[in-house]
Amino acid sequence: MKPIQAALIGAGGRGIETFGAFALRNPYEIQFITVAEPNPERRAQFARQHNIPVELQFNSWEDLLARPKLAKLS
Repeated sequence: MKPIQAALIGAGGRGIETFGAFALRNPYEIQFITVAEPNPERRAQFARQHNIPVELQFNSWEDLLARPKLAKLS
């Protein structure tokens, strides 16, 4: 079974340390493919950790949700 593809909205403590860390420990269960975070340092850190390309990094949840569906259940 393929992992769930997910979008992270908010790369603060919970986003990076809880959800992001879980995904890194369990790549067969969940994979973050996009991130929305207004803080450029946190956004870049999360994107690096999860190999998210720049075109899938957003400044706000509004910018992310304005795009067609990116994440999906496998």
